[in-house]
Amino acid sequence: MKTVIGAFAALIGSAALAAGNLLPDSFVKELCQRPKTGVTYLKAEGGMPEGILVTTDKAVEPFHRIETAAAVPCEVKKGDLLVLTVGVRGAAPSGKVSILAKFQDSTFTGALRDSLTGGEKWSWCRVTGVAPKDYAAGSMRLHIYPWFGAQQAEFRGWKLENLGQTKKSDLPPLPPAPSWPAGELKSPQPPPPPPPVVLAPLTPEQYAKKRYVMLKIDDIGNHKGGIHPRFAKLADYLASKKLKSGFGVIVKSIENTLNADYVAWLKKNAVENGGYIEFWDHGWDHAMFFNCKEDDECDRSTKFHGEHATCLKHQQKHLALALDTFKKWTGLEMHTLGTAGNAGNADTLKALRERPEMKVWLFGNGKADDVMILGRWLNLEHAVGKVSYDAFARSYQRQRQKEYVVLQGHAAMWSDQMFEDVKKIVELLENDGWIFVTPYEFYQIKKGTLEPPAQKPQAQSAVGKS
Repeated sequence: MKTVIGAFAALIGSAALAAGNLLPDSFVKELCQRPKTGVTYLKAEGGMPEGILVTTDKAVEPFHRIETAAAVPCEVKKGDLLVLTVGVRGAAPSGKVSILAKFQDSTFTGALRDSLTGGEKWSWCRVTGVAPKDYAAGSMRLHIYPWFGAQQAEFRGWKLENLGQTKKSDLPPLPPAPSWPAGELKSPQPPPPPPPVVLAPLTPEQYAKKRYVMLKIDDIGNHKGGIHPRFAKLADYLASKKLKSGFGVIVKSIENTLNADYVAWLKKNAVENGGYIEFWDHGWDHAMFFNCKEDDECDRSTKFHGEHATCLKHQQKHLALALDTFKKWTGLEMHTLGTAGNAGNADTLKALRERPEMKVWLFGNGKADDVMILGRWLNLEHAVGKVSYDAFARSYQRQRQKEYVVLQGHAAMWSDQMFEDVKKIVELLENDGWIFVTPYEFYQIKKGTLEPPAQKPQAQSAVGKS
């Protein structure tokens, strides 16, 4: 086993950092000098190194809104093992506290991405990452993101090491938990919810503007040989109102002769067969955070976020598997891609262009004339699998005149109350004159090869003043 550079220290002071620590003396203070919500500087005292206190509640916006970062003046080579160690303790309703750490450059390509977690008592937390390429000295920053949910958490003894070509399996065990003093921490109570939003009726001129909504329902797969009952419930509800939508299929789930009921359901509900759903490619296997081993284009030790954030060869292979397998079992052609975790890169677009039937990339990145890339600026769910009519209405009031919206949902995760809120949201959009279309239909409308569906007449009771 290769010698590990810089043994882990039990205490890391602000003036004299332990050997091998790549973080500068000013690291913690730099984190706290940025005017970001919920991060407080903790000075060194009582035998403890300096640190940060993170206080968040459930009303905090998604974690990227309260990011704090500090520059790290070090050089990193492709394949280097990076190890971040920190002492953690905190209080939260779940009993577990967490922040997200990313070590990345200005292009947001990173060598480390993981969460630092702990409980009520002090413990060491260690996360690792392998550099996918070379990084020049001074080009990397360690970004810290307070996580979702109510918590008050203390983080001290920060240490970042570059262990070169050391294997993760060769890392020594973490040292015993720090014996630092532990003052009282309290789990913050979220503030009361804001009052419900009351939306004024649209004027006839506002209503007459053609606006399109596409429901992006993720993670369709085999459920005991058939379809998950919550997906079926949503599909039946939309069909009863003759509203189009798009459901993303994890296509590997279809490749089994025992799935006859599942395949029959897909065929019956497909828009090509008179149904109301466009079934689109949500990946061959929906793999997340895995090591791509396709060829030398992908570093074999690099962990990827989603199967469409890999090399071109891997994406070509998975795209072909998904499209060809779906057509083999259903006789239907897919035209739209929505990647696992909405992750993708420039190679995703290259792979799509090699399949002429593929015309739409949901929540993709980049620009293209031959593939329609649809953006995201309104959320059906305020968190993954969580729907609230009031939360939607608060965001929606600023987006009522957009040309189109794509609303992502995970119906298998919805409770009965959430489903009722989804129905209220659908009815709100209907009453505001939105036209429900599939992603591929929207592509055809924009290309002029499909006549736009007729807009529902505005109810007289819902007419606003001009």
